[in-house]
Amino acid sequence: DLLILPFIADDEILAKLGGGVCPLLETLDIEGSWAVTNQGLSGLAGQHGGMVIGRAGWKPTHFAQCSEGQKLLGNILKGSPVTASQISSLMSQQQTKQGMLKSLKQINIKRTSTDSKGLECLVQNFRSLTTLEAEEQTWQNFLIHSECKDCHPSELPLQSLNIKQNTFTLLPQIHRLFPNVEKLHFSNYTRSEAYLDGRDNMTLLA
Repeated sequence: DLLILPFIADDEILAKLGGGVCPLLETLDIEGSWAVTNQGLSGLAGQHGGMVIGRAGWKPTHFAQCSEGQKLLGNILKGSPVTASQISSLMSQQQTKQGMLKSLKQINIKRTSTDSKGLECLVQNFRSLTTLEAEEQTWQNFLIHSECKDCHPSELPLQSLNIKQNTFTLLPQIHRLFPNVEKLHFSNYTRSEAYLDGRDNMTLLA
């Protein structure tokens, strides 16, 4: 249920875990493992996380959830007996069958060679996460560029984010993506900042 690999984990180890070595793993700590890259996090998610379809390189997650992805896939499959909805259904079924995608609740990827794309892979694929620790800049980049409303789970049980800077500005994205967050940090914030652009994001915490 618990696996701690500080400084020694690499992409190959994560690929083995994603292959089903520990299907009931609940906690994974790989902090400080610089040999872990985005590809390793994709491998941790199994084939589902690593597959891409078409020249656009969209992951199956997009086709299973995203309306824009469905439209793109429909164009790719035009004239084929296979429909976009059939592939979407297949991807959804595959995801529910992979044990660790549902069992993993806590993961720490601080001080690894991953970035916001790797973080996005975790958020999209591991639906039971309550704790996801990453570098603050990685979280910042992920939230700033998370424009697709359909590409992330609607009810991810994540309870805390290790973000201290620009928290007020990012509240709309946090509120939309992580409705179950219970703990947030605000640094160098005064209430008057809310009205500089005519918006008061603090109301989102109500």
